[in-house]
Amino acid sequence: MFSRLRFLILFLAGLSLGFARSARASHAVGGSLTYTSLGGNSYRVRVDFFRDCSGIFPPSSLNLNCQTACSSTGTTTTLNMVGQPFYGSPYSSAVQPTAVCALIGGVPTGPVNFATYHYEGTVTLAPNQWILSIEEASRPLITNLNSAGNLRLEATLDNRGRVNNSVTFSSQPTIFLPVNQNALLHIGAFDVDGDSLSYSLERPLNACNSYETYTTYPGVGCTPAIDPRCGTRLINCTTPSSGYTQFLPIAVSQDTVFENGSIIRPACPPNIVVATTRPRFAFSALQGTFSFTPNRYLATPATDGDNKYVVVVKVTEWRRENGAYVAIGTTRRDMLWIVYSSPTAATPVLSPVMTVQDGSQTTTKPLTAPIAVLAGEPISVNFSAFIPGTTPLAFTLEQNTVPGAVIQAGAAAGMGRLTFTPPLSLPNGTYRVSVTVTDDASPLRNLITIPVTFHVYRTALATYNAAASAQVSAYPTPFTEQVQFQLPTAGVQQLTVCDNLGRVVAHLTSQVDGKVQWAPGANVPAGLYSARSADGKLSIRLLRSAQ
Repeated sequence: MFSRLRFLILFLAGLSLGFARSARASHAVGGSLTYTSLGGNSYRVRVDFFRDCSGIFPPSSLNLNCQTACSSTGTTTTLNMVGQPFYGSPYSSAVQPTAVCALIGGVPTGPVNFATYHYEGTVTLAPNQWILSIEEASRPLITNLNSAGNLRLEATLDNRGRVNNSVTFSSQPTIFLPVNQNALLHIGAFDVDGDSLSYSLERPLNACNSYETYTTYPGVGCTPAIDPRCGTRLINCTTPSSGYTQFLPIAVSQDTVFENGSIIRPACPPNIVVATTRPRFAFSALQGTFSFTPNRYLATPATDGDNKYVVVVKVTEWRRENGAYVAIGTTRRDMLWIVYSSPTAATPVLSPVMTVQDGSQTTTKPLTAPIAVLAGEPISVNFSAFIPGTTPLAFTLEQNTVPGAVIQAGAAAGMGRLTFTPPLSLPNGTYRVSVTVTDDASPLRNLITIPVTFHVYRTALATYNAAASAQVSAYPTPFTEQVQFQLPTAGVQQLTVCDNLGRVVAHLTSQVDGKVQWAPGANVPAGLYSARSADGKLSIRLLRSAQ
């Protein structure tokens, strides 16, 4: 028991990661900036700020800058810290209870961990295209960046006559990755408006239109040698990569590729064959998924900043207007990947197929296949995974943002069951639920994240909302304390009030004449809500402004 405890202490000490170098603000390891429409050109802006547990305390507020261009002066608004921090959970159940950001005299009391702090504020913007941003100094030492500059979080917003909400994220911002193990990750973006999403890898920002520079990529490639199958044939090798880029932000395993595009050497002749290296790193611009194998770990002092990589993904929202798709907003997410070495590391392996249960019908599909689902109707997806050894697997949705998604353990070990009932208020569109599979290996859990893709169709909003809106209008709009509206038919009727994520916040009953009043309490935040009838044929837009 003592030797095991000693191993854990030494292992966790080795993961100090260089964040306690000094008292300067070396705590800014990532984050994202998102916004929610409040109507009337007003938006509630939220910043999720990721910090390590060894840096200085997080700021109590952040300055939000709103500009129409990098050269414009714009306006500044204060975002205040709200709620409780969300702590990472990278450790096994034996270690995690002590892995919190508890500081005594500025010194962490538990093993290395990360916390997400939330900041919110309201801003009113004139009709225009806007850049929303915050800057915080400074990043810690990072393997793939030349300097520890400012962390700039940024989103863009087209506020010219349309209502739009940015995407939100469910995946972990900081991920520990075992060296030489295959990694499968998903960005976990959800858009409540049902807009189409695309994903791109981006360079880290340190100011408006100013980017961090990348360091030199470690030496890789194959050495020129005699082909053992042809004693007179020489294989000439080249290494194309000279530095880290946003497209290759982490050191990964390489494949040797020959001039015919194959990883298999061609038969004799010719006498000379040209080969190059190709990194095993794949990113999907359609799904926002990563697949790669980290292959570099240095047992160096933590203050050197080795084994840590900044990765930035930008999500662009596309909306179909006048027969064409228009980009109406972007959101960036700065993440930190940390490579470690452990004898217990073994990545979970997923079955390539899933079983879909839709009512009484059961079908088997590839894991990457989209699933059609009717709004308001439940559908279940069963999938399985395994991992070498006897460690049990857990299936979770992390900080899930997709309404109507619930996950639980399957009927047998290594099985998960995802049930998705899209709310009637959810617009038609493609939605990806990010599922995380973890073991309970000690001290660090092994994990993968996968997207399960759903095509939601025939929603109540798409079918009935246009006619309903012409008949029923709520007033005042926006409201602060109370709102009322008149139903088109008399009689006592039941209605359900949902927020813009489809979560039920209230149940209402109309008067005999069809009049409805709603006076939400102070615990109901400002935002966009909808009151819908029991049959889903009527949906009334309710917009609450800040007190």
